[in-house]
Amino acid sequence: MWNQINSAGQWSGEIWNRRKNGELFLEWINITAIYDEAGNTSHYASIFSDITQRVKAEEKIRHLAHHDPLTALPNRTLFFDRLAQALLKMHRKQGKLAVIYLDVDHFKSINDTLGHSAGDELICAVAQALRSTLRESDTVCRLGGDEFAILLTDIESADNTSTLAGKIFHAVSKAYSIGNKELRVGVSMGISQYPRDGTDAETLIKRADIAMYQAKKKGRNRFQFFNYGLEHEAERKMSIQQCFHKAVENQEFQIVYQPKYSAGEQRIIGAEALLRWTHSELGELSPAEFIPIAEETGFIIDLGDWVIEKVCRDIAEWRSLGASVVTIAVNVSPVQFHDGNLQQTLLTNLTRYQ
Repeated sequence: MWNQINSAGQWSGEIWNRRKNGELFLEWINITAIYDEAGNTSHYASIFSDITQRVKAEEKIRHLAHHDPLTALPNRTLFFDRLAQALLKMHRKQGKLAVIYLDVDHFKSINDTLGHSAGDELICAVAQALRSTLRESDTVCRLGGDEFAILLTDIESADNTSTLAGKIFHAVSKAYSIGNKELRVGVSMGISQYPRDGTDAETLIKRADIAMYQAKKKGRNRFQFFNYGLEHEAERKMSIQQCFHKAVENQEFQIVYQPKYSAGEQRIIGAEALLRWTHSELGELSPAEFIPIAEETGFIIDLGDWVIEKVCRDIAEWRSLGASVVTIAVNVSPVQFHDGNLQQTLLTNLTRYQ
């Protein structure tokens, strides 16, 4: 600072100064040398402003840009940055790392019954449990909602990963005191490993997520390692989801009727309407495969309405041909009972087709 003032006659910048009470503060200061008639420095004039609060605000903004405001954990942006750096390091030293995708089981029901403040308190407690069980070299981030991602660096082997994952699982799956209630919480975890399951951040996160959903599918409250069969299953599931609406438009769905035969009367006394789907590329799809996906996505409501309308139309057509129509049973999804307009759908179609 003095070199600049003596050579150029002025200086400006940030300095830490001390108030009369001894408190340190940060100031932006401009110092100008004032010369007398002989050209010698007679005075120094300084203009300064206290920028402590501004700098603190800037630091807070920078922190919020990379951290979750609720838990103060790294956010998705910072996690991907650290994962990218860790991948470069592991590539140089030919090391291994693991990514864990963690989801709190039945979190929505906790939010719905106890309120969002209790949900937030639980998320903070889970975050603390995760922080306390990880090594200093590891990173845990909150991706959002009840989802967390964990980076485990310098993994020696798959057994080592399993040991660390088990330690995390048992540290988090426990009873938490939330408000005046004790909540026992389970978690589902999916694990991907570098370089076995992928060599870039996006792939490793995606495959850990796929494994986590498989853990949920197996009954929740467990951890699951990624394998390529899971990815194939996830891709097929996505393909089925994307094909639903076009399948209705292209008339790919069919109703087949399973007769109910009375051996004593030696005649058909009823039938059950069964849904079948033959896709142009995926081939014959089992209801055991596509019905759960339709229920999960909510498409089952539209599909169920179509089935009811089609069965009523078939009955009307059989009657017009002079056939003696027996009672037809139609399966209805619980989702259609809860979220659909089943009563109106039935009334509309029974009336339309007499």
